[in-house]
Amino acid sequence: MLLVRLLKAYVKGDYKTVPWKSLTRIIAVLLYFLSPIDVIPDILPIIGLTDDIALVVWLFNAIGDDLDAFREWESKRNTITIG
Repeated sequence: MLLVRLLKAYVKGDYKTVPWKSLTRIIAVLLYFLSPIDVIPDILPIIGLTDDIALVVWLFNAIGDDLDAFREWESKRNTITIG
């Protein structure tokens, strides 16, 4: 959900400190999931999901610092809005 909130804030223009490298990675992963071509077909039980899971783990490891920065920004913003 954090990734979705980050993307929404970026698109709305509220949060613009996402590096292009991270945006490219996010878009690439989304395109992979939307693409009908899959490295290991999801029809295969368990094995078919391993590439999807590996890709998500890679993405979160690759943009972890950016997600942490967004979480901190969001927390400060919510504190200001509430306070």
